[in-house]
Amino acid sequence: MVVDSIVYLNKAFKAGKKILVEGANAVMLDLDFGSYPFVTSSSATVGGACTGLGIPPSFIGDVYGVVKAYTTRVGEGPFPTEQLNHIGEHLQKVGHEVGVTTGRKRRCGWLDAVVLKYSAMINGYKSYAEPSKIKRERSNDKCYRINLTKLDILDQLDEVKIGVAYKLDGVELDSMPGMFKNNLFICVCLFLTFALVHSGPRRPRQGRGRVRNPARLEDRHQCSPHL
Repeated sequence: MVVDSIVYLNKAFKAGKKILVEGANAVMLDLDFGSYPFVTSSSATVGGACTGLGIPPSFIGDVYGVVKAYTTRVGEGPFPTEQLNHIGEHLQKVGHEVGVTTGRKRRCGWLDAVVLKYSAMINGYKSYAEPSKIKRERSNDKCYRINLTKLDILDQLDEVKIGVAYKLDGVELDSMPGMFKNNLFICVCLFLTFALVHSGPRRPRQGRGRVRNPARLEDRHQCSPHL
């Protein structure tokens, strides 16, 4: 069925229908906010719902963030937490990380919390908890809740790392760098293994307690140019 999507969606809104819009490619491939020139040709952030579908900004309701427990990328472009080793191979193979359109293997690496924070600032995820309900180092900030997927892909790893900050020439950056240079260091936090048992059927809440507290934080400011 071919329709004028602008008219179709706006009529649906006025009729009180609920509409779910799913984004693709994520913030770092966004034409305006991504790692240009290694981007796609469209808006991959929440703004794409308006510019791509003709939905008025005032019609946007809840915005939910969805992220893998690790980071992937197809094609060229900066990838600070990329793992060009057995870790990356494990994530690619076990996670079945292959480009849907191109069929190319996805590049894989540790979760990049700097990108997550950047994405939350741009997209304004509305599903969040008050600071008093979640233990945080910076309790004056609102804590955005992002839906974490594919956590089980990390099960067989002895340790899990997360990139938490970027440093350039020894100075921690407070924003996403305009260009990624060779002297950019990554601050990583290291977690011990938090292996979950996924063999056989599971109840919906099985293993959740261990996921909430995956392990003790070894060193938030353990910095290395290669994770």
